[in-house]
Amino acid sequence: MTMAMTAMLLLDLDDPALRRAFQAGGAAERGRGVGGERSPAHGQGVAPFTPGALFGPSDPGGWYDPSDISTLWRDTSGTVPVTAAGHTVGLYLDKRLYAGRSTAEMTALYGSVASIPGNHRTQATSGFRPAYDTTSLPTPTLNHDGTDDYMYGPLPIPPSIAMTHFWVVNVRTGRVAWNNARSLVTHVGNSGDGSASIVGYSSGSIYRNNNGVPLATRGDVYTAMIGTNYGIVEARGLVHASAATTMDFGYRASFLTGIAANIAEEIYCREDVAAAYRAKIYAYLAEKWGVTI
Repeated sequence: MTMAMTAMLLLDLDDPALRRAFQAGGAAERGRGVGGERSPAHGQGVAPFTPGALFGPSDPGGWYDPSDISTLWRDTSGTVPVTAAGHTVGLYLDKRLYAGRSTAEMTALYGSVASIPGNHRTQATSGFRPAYDTTSLPTPTLNHDGTDDYMYGPLPIPPSIAMTHFWVVNVRTGRVAWNNARSLVTHVGNSGDGSASIVGYSSGSIYRNNNGVPLATRGDVYTAMIGTNYGIVEARGLVHASAATTMDFGYRASFLTGIAANIAEEIYCREDVAAAYRAKIYAYLAEKWGVTI
């Protein structure tokens, strides 16, 4: 028996994380694949890619998916679920550490919704909450009213690490609020109340639908995203200019305005991870949300 076979026998083969880590030949050390979907039963082939594959148990980032209504709550403590179109969202759960589990399974595992680990977003002021929308796409989105709707939460990636994020979004009208270093519709600061200073990013580029041509100005983003079609916006390789700890999503305090848009799935990960998985991320988002790339 080879050493590899002996090692396999020592693993708990019912643990999908360990099995994938062993099969990946060291992927566990890099953290990749551990947060993905559970492996299929024997003989059923390879499990399809999901953003969970981008995150190991200790990896920073965020994965927000409004099509999974179980991650949306009407209050900030996770006791009143969103159940119908028009309900506003006070808590939006980050799914990156679910490892293929459901929110119900995660709640049972950790004792309460509020105890589930992740970079969850909240909005304590009821009038500032985005609304659950089932009309703009076959798959639900969050509707931001263009005035004051936004959410806030921990910075998904530490300031010292280059971050890339992917948004599926449709800008309806008005302005594209983005900060002075190309992070689309985000305000980055040291508090979550919308009053902190813009600290922004020192580098990074915006792309749409993986076309390889970075968008140069706010106007370019607005032109690319406005209208009836959804698009995938990628903010690639963002590096923080200072040590921010929180981020506001959908609002720029210096403009005192929010984005008028329906925002669908969002993924935040390290740029080195995004570089390795970029094609799979785009394929996954495009198929799910009906975006042509």
